[in-house]
Amino acid sequence: MLAEANREIRLAFESADAQRRAHDRFAVPMAYLDELIGRLEELQLKGTTELPTMLKPYLYRASELLPPGVAGPSSWPRHTARVIDRCFDLQERVLLAQGRLHHADGD
Repeated sequence: MLAEANREIRLAFESADAQRRAHDRFAVPMAYLDELIGRLEELQLKGTTELPTMLKPYLYRASELLPPGVAGPSSWPRHTARVIDRCFDLQERVLLAQGRLHHADGD
């Protein structure tokens, strides 16, 4: 009886952990892209049209954070407005991938 209760508790923890990982798989890249878009929009408002070199590592990091099935661009545009558009596109693709996962899981 105690072993069965322990097994049920362990399964509940594993299930909760799997749900958290699944959520993070999509929430983390979305939040990162949101922050990146905000920074890029600030540059746009200041009149910066060319992407500053210092932001390139952040773009490549965004690509690394994307969930399985969503690939970042092979190269990023040079203009901030186009990078913003690309980030919004990535967010849309992350949402679609999340929807496909939830649909496949029967949620």
